[in-house]
Amino acid sequence: MITAYDREILQLDPVKDHCRITFLMATCAYPFDIPRALELALFRTYAVPRISGLLRHTGELTERTRKRYDDTDLLLSIHK
Repeated sequence: MITAYDREILQLDPVKDHCRITFLMATCAYPFDIPRALELALFRTYAVPRISGLLRHTGELTERTRKRYDDTDLLLSIHK
């Protein structure tokens, strides 16, 4: 099923309109997927032994957990 958002995205230029395409995909077409991407990104970070060891050593996992979550969210957020 093609939605109005899909139609708009298909009409946009990928180079010139990349911000609009990203916005539509993240907030209108697939809003459920962005939080899941954040959850998977955090899980992946914690699951890789080398990275989780570094995060533990630097205190990112034990002393600044909220900042770590917010930073990951920021990286996955769209540019408005």
